[in-house]
Amino acid sequence: MFVDLESRIHQYNEEQHQTCAKIEQTSDNQTVIAICTPLMKRVHEKIRHSGEMVFVDSSGNCDRHNCRIFVLLTHSSAGGLPLGIVVTTSESQSTITAGFNLLKSILPEDAFTGRGAYGPQVAMTDDSKSLRQGLHAVYPECSLLLCIFHLLQAMWRWLWDAHSGIPKQYRPYLLGLFKSLVYAESVGDLDARHNHLVNDEIVRKYPKFQAYVDTVYQRRKVWALCLHKELPTQGNRTNNFAESAMRVIKEKVFQRLKAYNVTQAVHFLCTRMEDYYVRKLVDVANNRMCNPSQSKYHADDGDVNFNNIVKVNGKFQFNDCEKD
Repeated sequence: MFVDLESRIHQYNEEQHQTCAKIEQTSDNQTVIAICTPLMKRVHEKIRHSGEMVFVDSSGNCDRHNCRIFVLLTHSSAGGLPLGIVVTTSESQSTITAGFNLLKSILPEDAFTGRGAYGPQVAMTDDSKSLRQGLHAVYPECSLLLCIFHLLQAMWRWLWDAHSGIPKQYRPYLLGLFKSLVYAESVGDLDARHNHLVNDEIVRKYPKFQAYVDTVYQRRKVWALCLHKELPTQGNRTNNFAESAMRVIKEKVFQRLKAYNVTQAVHFLCTRMEDYYVRKLVDVANNRMCNPSQSKYHADDGDVNFNNIVKVNGKFQFNDCEKD
């Protein structure tokens, strides 16, 4: 398999007349593959946001060997655009670090809009310890933020875990208290809300919840929005661009099927994924938005009864919620 991968990657690099992919075997016999296609290199050079903020996420269950696929993206007016892909046979921190170092070696000199080896200013991920440690090892000057959605989702799951011992009627209330910390408007407001949470009568009844919140609060620099005002996040608080890219990989690239092996998976990532984003950018440049208009989620004119729309206090609203 390793020989086949080497042969396929060598052939792909010759077709592109530049180094767009590399493969390497780590000291513990894990395989890492880095991909930066010509389109991804242009995104590095042309899209200013690539030097400000990137989104990183991973997915498995895409091939029969269950390799992990890590995707780096940046935001743009055309949506999320890929900056690089790392495929690994393990989720260990050392393997992920080796993968990102390999990707770093094939990026253009002016990667991340001229920042090069310094990497982006900000990177947003989910709460994967090995992924965050791997990114920090390769780009130590990059500020790592935590996706707000994954943070609140983890809190909600903890509250609903039977081992937490939280009664059902108190779970939404306790989640609301923690959520208020996330959306605090200033450092003083954050401290005040934290004190209110600690001294709350219901919170005091559940020491497990207090201990869990204290553990999360110690990492407030990565999730408290009031502490990110000086960072070039451009209003991005979640990892939605990366989640969308994973859906593209599974639906458009792999077509909801598993690749037979790693070689086929890499081939799809180098060809089908590249073609998808090329078509997307061409459609956006030519103002061809026919595909979104054909989506099953797009509301037709017949779905809305315009007689139910009335003007109240200078604003339009529905008089009732019934369909025509």
